[in-house]
Amino acid sequence: MESLSWFENNLAFSFFVGFFFGIIIIDTVYSTNLIVKVRKFARENGLIVKYEEFKSSILEQAMKNKEKYSFVFAITNNVKSIEGHINRYMKEQIEKTHKIKATINLMLRDKVKFEKVKLNKKGENDESSNPKS
Repeated sequence: MESLSWFENNLAFSFFVGFFFGIIIIDTVYSTNLIVKVRKFARENGLIVKYEEFKSSILEQAMKNKEKYSFVFAITNNVKSIEGHINRYMKEQIEKTHKIKATINLMLRDKVKFEKVKLNKKGENDESSNPKS
């Protein structure tokens, strides 16, 4: 009861506390709504979306197009906009995956060549150390 009367006596402080909680509630509702839309689109298309990578992809695209980027509202709440961003993000992820696969294939091919050369040298050394009479 005493804390309630203290808030009553300090209305300016009560205003800022209420303002702070109001902003937190609005942000939570906005973010939840946005995540629900992204998740729904990703599920419909069988995609996996990593939120931080997705957000940085939007930033890169905005910088590339020389658009204004809003940190607070990085992803607009427009469904068409979200679809466009996700499609662009998925193309980038597919390109990265292809590059990684190509790099792994090159590394494996080089390792196989190295192992063949190593085996050939070992075979030659074995033959030279055991001459047939």
